Amino acid sequence: MTKLFLESTMVQLTSFEWSRMSEAEWVDSESDRVLVGGLGEEYAPLKDEPALFRKFAELDDTEAAFAGFARKYGDYKVLDLTMRHVRGAESSSPLSGHPLTHWQQERQKLAQAVRLWEALKSGHVGGVVDSDVKMEPTGDAVRVRFKRPADSKWETITSLPKSSSDRRAVQTALAALVTRGCAGVNTALAVSGPKYRGVGVGLTFAVSDLMGAMWLQLAMAIDVPREHSKCEGCGEWWDATGARSTRDYCSEKCRQSIIRTRQDKARELFDQGLTPAKVVAAMTKEFGVTTTPEQAKRWAAASKNRRGARGGGADCIFHAIPDTHSTPCRTAFHVISDTDAHDAGHRSS
Repeated sequence: MTKLFLESTMVQLTSFEWSRMSEAEWVDSESDRVLVGGLGEEYAPLKDEPALFRKFAELDDTEAAFAGFARKYGDYKVLDLTMRHVRGAESSSPLSGHPLTHWQQERQKLAQAVRLWEALKSGHVGGVVDSDVKMEPTGDAVRVRFKRPADSKWETITSLPKSSSDRRAVQTALAALVTRGCAGVNTALAVSGPKYRGVGVGLTFAVSDLMGAMWLQLAMAIDVPREHSKCEGCGEWWDATGARSTRDYCSEKCRQSIIRTRQDKARELFDQGLTPAKVVAAMTKEFGVTTTPEQAKRWAAASKNRRGARGGGADCIFHAIPDTHSTPCRTAFHVISDTDAHDAGHRSS
């Protein structure tokens, strides 16, 4: 019970807000292209976007991808004043922004850590050994090294006994990378109120920027552990921890969208004169779902009824049910590898 209590309150007690970037655009600086913009709407990344680290890690290293991310979620870090003057920028006040190479490096570091985590979860670390992590014999020990994304040079993390496995090396590298990423995140105590246990003061985190928040998300996902999936409706990552294995959507709104899409496609195929068997084959190929001719007919009929009800006008209005899926977390932001047989993702409660 204590563990569940801590996991459910840590993020709720973290008062970290960040601003989306308004009017984000790339401008030329003296040495690189810089993404600049103003302060937009504020939001709470840890509470509102529990899988944000996934979204950032999988971005393409392009100006368009980073600008889109900044408009939606904000700049990854606050700048020093000495970096705020961009040559050629027309503004009455200094603009803040980071060079493209910095965006790329930050994303690549986080993506590397996610890659190591995924390798450990799958049980197949061979895909990252020698490409991201390697062990070099030195006397009675081995040096664990990882490849830095910024310059592709190998950096030594620590030494392990010579008998250490590849898995242990990957665990050690992941722990070191996430700990570095969380260097700007501190633990703190906050007034939690009467609805919480104890004296009304709870353990939480002090987060200073979006990059630190995303590393913290990864650390907590490793430690709890958490599962994330891509929504079939909107294509966004969502926290699927505890959800049914057959659930492919992040919210009721997206579930309804998926249903409408399949219904409309079934109607379209039947209107083309395809037989029920061919409709089923086409639906399976496009959506990857297993259905029957009877189900396909029901989908088509539902689509026709919906179109008839609105008279060919605007889309039907569906009343979405709020998704109450919570996002628990743990009490520490660092990652510790225990043994080769029991990594952070398989510790017992």
